[in-house]
Amino acid sequence: MDDTITTSPDLDIAGADLVRATERYLAAQSSEPAQARLPRGLWRVLPDRLLSLHPARRGEAVARLRITPADHLALTAAVLEQWGWAQTGTRLRTVGGRRCILGAQRVVFHLGYGTEDTATTAGTYINAVLRAHGIPDPYPRWNEHPHVTPTHALTLLRTAATEATRA
Repeated sequence: MDDTITTSPDLDIAGADLVRATERYLAAQSSEPAQARLPRGLWRVLPDRLLSLHPARRGEAVARLRITPADHLALTAAVLEQWGWAQTGTRLRTVGGRRCILGAQRVVFHLGYGTEDTATTAGTYINAVLRAHGIPDPYPRWNEHPHVTPTHALTLLRTAATEATRA
């Protein structure tokens, strides 16, 4: 698998920098990272608005709302790992339930983790990491570039979580 993040054949960014940043993030964690109880099976393919009905959303409601942008990014990565990443075009998910980065953020929000402001702030960190690597596109557009892979998307999220933790 290619170890570079690219937006076009003319722009190659070494993925090794992102991997190192991810390793620093994981080493800096003083406690267990946020863990989501992600729904399985049919919940994955149902419309996102129905995720608010899932039993895992009940309880701990206030604690779920108080997650940090770093936690939001870690949970977004967990959605992509468990449900799958995809280039979805103008949609937020595929028929089979795989999500783009923005679609995974929507799942985290609909499951009751964080607020809209948390998700927006997390998106700001994602865009900052892309800009730091010379990629001017916002992350929803970057997600759709043909050279982007699931590994690139997960590395981007983990690097953004590192930056959010440092802030």
